[in-house]
Amino acid sequence: MGHRGRSDIDVYDKTDVEWAMSFRVKPARDVFIIDGVPAGPSDPTVVAQKNRALRQNSTIGIDATRPFGEPFSKVADVPNWQTFELPELDA
Repeated sequence: MGHRGRSDIDVYDKTDVEWAMSFRVKPARDVFIIDGVPAGPSDPTVVAQKNRALRQNSTIGIDATRPFGEPFSKVADVPNWQTFELPELDA
């Protein structure tokens, strides 16, 4: 995975992206909503509007990048973690 042994994640690897979203995002700081974005003609979340040019929706942005100019700890990798027995999760 990109977050091990490289300076950052591989944005084309969904596992890396999910990891970054899980461990780097502080919602109050890193999640933002943009309102008034043009909606697609088949967007089911938009109230029917005869004039499709007026259809608008909102979208969400999530910044899961490493904080610029701030210290950021490296990810610890525990060798053979995949072989650990976790009976609580086997249910």
